[in-house]
Amino acid sequence: MPTVEAPDKRETRPRRPSAGTHGRGKAPSTMVRVGALRGFSALVKSLDGRPEALLRRHQINPDTTRNEESLIPMRAFVLLLEASATSLNAPAFGLMLAQRQDIGILGALAIVLQNAESVSEAMRLFARYLFVHAPGIAVTLLERSPSGAKLCDLRFELLISDVPTARQVTDLGLTVIHRIFRALVGDAYALRHVSLPHQPLAKLSVYEREFGCSVRTAQPFAALHFERTLLSHRLTSGNVALRNIGVAYLDSRHQDPKQSVSKRVDAALRALVGMGSVSKTAIASALAIHPRSLLRKLNAEGTSFEALRDDVRRQRARQMLVSTTVPIAQVAGLLGLSEQAVLTRLCKRWFGMTPTDLRRHADGPRTHPKRLSVAG
Repeated sequence: MPTVEAPDKRETRPRRPSAGTHGRGKAPSTMVRVGALRGFSALVKSLDGRPEALLRRHQINPDTTRNEESLIPMRAFVLLLEASATSLNAPAFGLMLAQRQDIGILGALAIVLQNAESVSEAMRLFARYLFVHAPGIAVTLLERSPSGAKLCDLRFELLISDVPTARQVTDLGLTVIHRIFRALVGDAYALRHVSLPHQPLAKLSVYEREFGCSVRTAQPFAALHFERTLLSHRLTSGNVALRNIGVAYLDSRHQDPKQSVSKRVDAALRALVGMGSVSKTAIASALAIHPRSLLRKLNAEGTSFEALRDDVRRQRARQMLVSTTVPIAQVAGLLGLSEQAVLTRLCKRWFGMTPTDLRRHADGPRTHPKRLSVAG
């Protein structure tokens, strides 16, 4: 997929189907490889739980988990981890599971990353081919971070919105990505801070011990924030020939569907919503397409700019209202809305209730249970 560019904000986005419907039926992209459950059974047993019972409760056949190449529904995966954290009294379950995984869960993509020439190339390849491991997850490299003039972001996003909360999967994903790149980069690895899009159930010190830096909660995005200079760091152990073989294999065995204009617009909207640049003109400029041409292409694909923007805003609004305590007026601003009243009208249309009612009905931050420790 071409890089999305906007003033001081450049993005590399994975090429995959969008998870939204946009009038074309639900996309079959919200899946994840069973490799994402590596270590699950052992962890549950260590917490005196019954892994097979938990799997069956969420319509996952335990026999399926023996083949890491198998795919399971992302929704079942999300609900399984949330239920495991609750029933096992383990609020840091996602972090604990991540500590039992390594780059090997990525299969062929692991070979590609281990043989990249630089951190920038590794991150771009990771974003480009992550759909092979988890079609329901998007990773975005934003070279110029809004959070700091010298920072870049590696953002994590679930392409699924029909779950009450996804704290554990988000924790798992961010932690695995952190551990993968820390292992790849070595001593030069410098994580400045981490953003969580929710209020964690475990103590913040658990996260800070894992990431080795400050962790900011209730943020609009889940992201790892690095010094931009890290992107140019060379990975000395890389073998270009092996990288090319790995890329050729992924391209031949896991071809991503041709990217439509609507998917490119969806990607740009996800990157720019929250930065104020959500007009037709801004998105058309980011994609280097004339605004009128953009609208014609979207119409030919059976959708519209307004429908795409509405879908992205709906998903982002639900995430911020359900999983964070960001003030409602600030949520409206982060969605590019002129005032809180507009958000209220939209929420009534989207969810049949006001933002306040939606937040009241959602699971809020709970008291910390006893199991808080995470091994280093």
